[in-house]
Amino acid sequence: MTAVPMTDDSAGGPLSKSAIAFDLKFVLWTTFFFVTSTAIRHLGTYPTQITWMVADLAAIGLFVRYQSQFINIALGNLVFMSWPLIASLSALWSLMPILSFGHGIQLLMTTMVAFLLCIQLRLEQLISVVFWALLLAAGLTLVSELLVPSPFGEAGWRGGFPHKNIMGSAMALLVVTACCLFLAGRWRLISFAAIGLGLFLLAKSSSAAAVLSLAVTLGPLPFVYAYLRSRASSLLFIGAAVVAAAVGGVALYISMIAIGLDPIDIVLGAVGKDRTLTGRTMLWDMAEEAIEKRPLLGFGYKAYWTDLPAEMRVLLATVGGVFHFHNNYLDVAVAFGFIGPILLALGVLIALGRNIRRILNGSDSIDAWPFLIVVQALVLTFVENILFWNHGMWQVLFIAVAIVRR
Repeated sequence: MTAVPMTDDSAGGPLSKSAIAFDLKFVLWTTFFFVTSTAIRHLGTYPTQITWMVADLAAIGLFVRYQSQFINIALGNLVFMSWPLIASLSALWSLMPILSFGHGIQLLMTTMVAFLLCIQLRLEQLISVVFWALLLAAGLTLVSELLVPSPFGEAGWRGGFPHKNIMGSAMALLVVTACCLFLAGRWRLISFAAIGLGLFLLAKSSSAAAVLSLAVTLGPLPFVYAYLRSRASSLLFIGAAVVAAAVGGVALYISMIAIGLDPIDIVLGAVGKDRTLTGRTMLWDMAEEAIEKRPLLGFGYKAYWTDLPAEMRVLLATVGGVFHFHNNYLDVAVAFGFIGPILLALGVLIALGRNIRRILNGSDSIDAWPFLIVVQALVLTFVENILFWNHGMWQVLFIAVAIVRR
């Protein structure tokens, strides 16, 4: 990609030698992330389906051109390649072999799209693409809610998204991305405004999972920023902050217990939840029952949901037609048996390890962004189903931040 100069809002000088170019690749990838974030619910599912089909065809068509890069990335990321492999192979024991194989091939193509993304874009270009795509989604969400409000009685806004939780996680992702750009001096006025807009829409979504993921994700940011700015002084700052937080947290917990307060109930009540987490715990119980029936190989990739037991149909009528267990590890355990959670956990650990090393060798707040995205994804895996998911934006982004070049 050819670079065009970008200027800092405050300094007015050149920003970076690797600044993003507004060329065809930038437009196409920005459009891809905008559409696949499912921010255009009002237009139906066809735009998203067409976008994924074009992305799959592009990955196939450009494989010959970038053959060596594709092969090198695949060989260097065998754990991530094992995800679509086991999904496709699960057709051998699946309740619905054709369905599992088809979705497994789609998961392979989703992985190839992530590889293509990292072949064509570097880290600073990737974060710019994600930022502008989600900022556009946020702007249209705000306009959508003002013109066509979400149906009366819904718990929160969802704008052009199919569900408030999807909107919430997208806005949390926007806030994290904008924070890194702001701290790095990129588009300071725009990124600051994006933080405010993202926080506002996140609050309006009433998505406790998204709020939790943002809080946990932003927690390490001050420490990482201090380390990147000054490695020597940051160690003292980080140590003092960790000790203070630990002592304060223990003291607060003991005090609450002593006066008869339940910290868990207070936290859940603050975000409008009960101990069932809006039915999630009941779904988790059903997942455990399914795992006990097929602990070794599971039901096959996404096959469990084609032949639901009567109890699950009753539960779905209560919590809504989610068709996943709101927990990535339980989902892959039901699909693949005990090997599913192992492969998922290995992928998360690899992504964390690589991006911790990136921070240790980094010098810019942009270097913290991939690590924060992995942290956010890690939190969401316990309450949503974002990984091991064919034709999923989070699947592409997670693999991309695990392998993208600086």
